[in-house]
Amino acid sequence: MTPWSKILRDPKDPSFQFTSMDAWREDFARRLEEARRQPSRPKRSEEEALRDMTDPTAPAVGRVTEQGMRLFRSKREAEARKAVQLGVAQERPDMAPLTEPPTGRTVR
Repeated sequence: MTPWSKILRDPKDPSFQFTSMDAWREDFARRLEEARRQPSRPKRSEEEALRDMTDPTAPAVGRVTEQGMRLFRSKREAEARKAVQLGVAQERPDMAPLTEPPTGRTVR
């Protein structure tokens, strides 16, 4: 069995059951021509594309939030329990105590 026939006769992909490479090429050419006839999309800048992918309600990268601090504390507590089970000491982070995060603090 040739490498391309493994792809063309993939039982998990019933939409591409071709009997030969020529049949596949013919279908591919037809699909390519259909795609070329479609109107072109307007060009967007990288900034516009990134803006569309960004959740406007999400905190800024690096921003310390209450939710982030809760998650961090939860993970550290789980790590501490695992360290006790394994009989090892948990590393101590070189940072201020994790009690109340300052509002709007940005980590750099």
